Amino acid sequence: MIRVKSNTDIGRFAHDNLLGLLLGDAPPGDTRLTADVAAQVRDLFAGSGVTADSKVVLLRANAELPANPKRRTLVGAVSANPGTVAAFDWKDERNCCPPRADALGG
Repeated sequence: MIRVKSNTDIGRFAHDNLLGLLLGDAPPGDTRLTADVAAQVRDLFAGSGVTADSKVVLLRANAELPANPKRRTLVGAVSANPGTVAAFDWKDERNCCPPRADALGG
């Protein structure tokens, strides 16, 4: 599980490039994924089977909320089918949740 604030660089990066986030790798010139966060993410997903060739199937929920919610929670799993990641993106308007050890960007 990854929880991010939507209005942060990492929150925008997670929304735009989920596979890049899971790999801890940003395209050249994209500075939204900092080196320390990239290292943390690589540690979290090391050995998960996610590669640059993986396909991401993403379900985004809570369409009735504004396009820019306060927080996003991403829950994902690597499929038994190699190279497939299934993920669920939950938008939350509440600023309810205390920071977690696995939260990125606050």
